[in-house]
Amino acid sequence: MYRRVLGINEQALNFKHPDRAEPLYRRALALRQKTLGAQHPDTAVELSDLAGLLQVQGKLAKAEPLYRRALAIREQALGAKHLDTAESLKNLAGVLKKQGMMADAEPLYQQSWQLAEAEPLLRRALAIREGALGPEHPDVAISLNNLARLLQDQGKLAEAEPLYLRGLAFCEQALGLEHPDTVTWRNNLAGLLQAQGKPAQAHPLHMQALSSTAQVLASKDSSTATAQPNVAVAMQPVSFVSNLA
Repeated sequence: MYRRVLGINEQALNFKHPDRAEPLYRRALALRQKTLGAQHPDTAVELSDLAGLLQVQGKLAKAEPLYRRALAIREQALGAKHLDTAESLKNLAGVLKKQGMMADAEPLYQQSWQLAEAEPLLRRALAIREGALGPEHPDVAISLNNLARLLQDQGKLAEAEPLYLRGLAFCEQALGLEHPDTVTWRNNLAGLLQAQGKPAQAHPLHMQALSSTAQVLASKDSSTATAQPNVAVAMQPVSFVSNLA
């Protein structure tokens, strides 16, 4: 209702025109707060949407406090184990990670702080989804991937490995050995093993990923092109790859 009144059309919702969409999102948020209150779950929806738009525009520092407000509202109104709360946790963790990755001009300690803060949020999101949906739900695999990649970015390779193994096992069981998502998990695990200096374990996974990709996609597809360099690196001598870890 609010968005129809304000003229927020589908193009704006798809962030095709973020500069034009931002004032509309801000007006929608103001309307929600005025009619429903600052602590209403629907207000959290508008906060999250505006934060997402700001994030698309690269305004990460402005998006972060909005994500925090949405999370606080949902924790208070819906509870710590609600799926919307898990979504807010994921959103906040994502913007923190992006600020850490892009913080070239900031002190290194701040980058470490951003990543360290994101980790417990992602762990909570994973626990919430497992409790609400069960360990075999596809959304749990998404949380596994988010946490595994963050741990890998932090250099916690040994902690990331069991998450990649679990995600790969889930996809193989639920989607099949040749599904594109399974191939992606396999390739990511191989990259992690390679970074740990385990080329003998990484190489067969890379080869399986390349073979599966070649069967499903055309030979000139970008996914095939992505898998090929990984295989080439995995085939380097052990001493060379170990030096890369």
